[in-house]
Amino acid sequence: MLVQDECTVETEFPNRWHIALQEDGNLPKQPTLEEYNDLEDERDAYLITMIVFIIAFVCAGGFAAFFFRKK
Repeated sequence: MLVQDECTVETEFPNRWHIALQEDGNLPKQPTLEEYNDLEDERDAYLITMIVFIIAFVCAGGFAAFFFRKK
């Protein structure tokens, strides 16, 4: 994980980045292929969920507009 350093002097490299160490002081481990695939699956599931919600809101708006115009 990248963490931006807090600088006391504005001119002293204000945008320095470093790799944050884990709590035990070691560098973070590279994700395995299985962990990476899990992250991809989570992203895909999130994308599908967002698409379903957008379609549901559009349909609800369409039905509401239809019923209000019908009156």
